Amino acid sequence: MFFQWSGVTMRKYIFLGLIVALFGEMGNVQLHAQTADFPTRVIKLVVPYSAGGGTDIVARRFARELEKIGGHPVIVENRAGAGGLIGTQNVINADADGYTLLIGDNSTNSFVPALAKVPRYNPVSDLTPISLLIEVPNVLVAHPSLQVNSLSDLVALAKSRPGELNSGTAGVGSFSHVATELLNVIAGTKIICVAYKGGAEALPAVLKGEVQVEIMPIRNAMPYIEVGQLKAVAVTSQARSALLPNVATVGETFPKYTADNWYGIYAPAKLPQNVLTKLSDMTDTAKNTQAMHDTAKDYGATIKKTTPAEFKATASEDYIKWAALIDEIKIPKN
Repeated sequence: MFFQWSGVTMRKYIFLGLIVALFGEMGNVQLHAQTADFPTRVIKLVVPYSAGGGTDIVARRFARELEKIGGHPVIVENRAGAGGLIGTQNVINADADGYTLLIGDNSTNSFVPALAKVPRYNPVSDLTPISLLIEVPNVLVAHPSLQVNSLSDLVALAKSRPGELNSGTAGVGSFSHVATELLNVIAGTKIICVAYKGGAEALPAVLKGEVQVEIMPIRNAMPYIEVGQLKAVAVTSQARSALLPNVATVGETFPKYTADNWYGIYAPAKLPQNVLTKLSDMTDTAKNTQAMHDTAKDYGATIKKTTPAEFKATASEDYIKWAALIDEIKIPKN
């Protein structure tokens, strides 16, 4: 038997439905009012690494420019630990209101989740990609005692002596480690990766000849290249670097190879669309300032102009690429 609605009951439910709808609409209006004037208070930019490193320096320079544009302070907060995991999760768990941002990179986007047996987060769905900030090229360097002057020389030598050449890396699963293994896969070489406790320990190893080669940021390598303590073999970016215009890219020999460090700005997932649009516009303006162009020049880097959708696509492709490589070369997961 069907339930019979009385006239009174029907009117009561209609009235209650209107009340619920009214309060829901008031909430939407209030939320829109809160976000329409964004920003109205301090913005926090989380750096998932210690102070003083490359990511931190770029973040602080970017924060100064963003502050001028938004008219409210932008505070940089270092949340280091677990290769960037701790700082990234701090932003993932924050309110999706645009007042907590992350400066992420290849590691937080790709290596940290791909190297976990059970990933703690999804770099694309658990965050809102706002803008790719800059791409920082790396250079493959060799100790001057190694008789190579080009990538072709190095590949030929490595193939003639499989397993005998060593490359210093900043640790298992670090950018330098995975980028070197990518070269092994594409070039068919067997250069052995030697893990150190960070780039600060890996650099002296190649300077002293403990390892023969290493991939590192161009900015870090330049002082030693200029005085002949290291030889630049190839740059890892898609295009040649303005800092080393006469040094070929790896891609000129192996077109499938690119390995850039990049920095990008994220917010928590489910960011309101109008806040995303405002932050994207603010970031684009900040990137186009002279201070940020000077920062990019210092790093031999390229300022990237991207929409949130373009950055999301880039981040997704990057994660798929590196995750597949990590599985292929069987880097131990934790």
